[in-house]
Amino acid sequence: MFRALTVSLALELEVLTEICPMATTGRALFKVRSSLDGLVYALKVFDLTKNDQGLIRREMVALNRQLSMPEKFPRYRCFFERDGLGYLLLDWMEGTPLSEAVRSGVAKGADEVRLRVSYLKELCATLSLVHKSGCCHRDIKPQNILLRNPKSPREGVVLIDFGLAAMKRSAVEGTHGFAAPEQQTQTGVLIDRRTDIFGVGAVAWWLLSGVEFSFFSDDDGGWSGLAAGVLRSYAPDVSERLERTIIKALSFRPADRHGSAQELGVRFAEACS
Repeated sequence: MFRALTVSLALELEVLTEICPMATTGRALFKVRSSLDGLVYALKVFDLTKNDQGLIRREMVALNRQLSMPEKFPRYRCFFERDGLGYLLLDWMEGTPLSEAVRSGVAKGADEVRLRVSYLKELCATLSLVHKSGCCHRDIKPQNILLRNPKSPREGVVLIDFGLAAMKRSAVEGTHGFAAPEQQTQTGVLIDRRTDIFGVGAVAWWLLSGVEFSFFSDDDGGWSGLAAGVLRSYAPDVSERLERTIIKALSFRPADRHGSAQELGVRFAEACS
């Protein structure tokens, strides 16, 4: 019979880069190096007066569901508290955020459209694994998507920041321009994997047109002003088939969207075949 064992580690973390400074949400992100093994990690810092410790621990649970795929999802290493702050140590995921990899705005030419759609196909493949684990990410946006190699989409896409995946539903959640209606205004509608499908559609709209998706809902439960040809007015080299695929993903009603990330990935592939 073993008794409880408490071990204290003299862990020293050298801050290499401040990725996100502490904002009004009371969260920050740093790239650090550990004194114990010399390896580089990501360190999320939480102001515990503004963040529920239980929600932080649920984020750890959400990350643990992806342990069999360390090449696609960061694993958490430890959590500790000090002086009113919580510290979550995660694997550092090498890659280029989609928000930094794509800076040229509208996709011009068939080759550029095809490359960017390849990012979307890989994103769908990664998101499908998240959904199979029983999670919904709930904050799909360019800043949370890492490209292993922007010039070679087949090397894969990494999803980071599973903070919302573990949280209880709030009145308004997600990121403006990428959050689904049920996260912003339709709080009586169930949040499920189709919420993430909307997020992929919003990323696709931004990725191909260079502008965020921003339409207002109408009285009929749709998007006022959104119709065939609108996306192509921003990005003329997008095909009608690809535009239809994206607009379906962006349907106001979850039931009208693609049924799964895998299905959406197939539709992206077909649209550029």
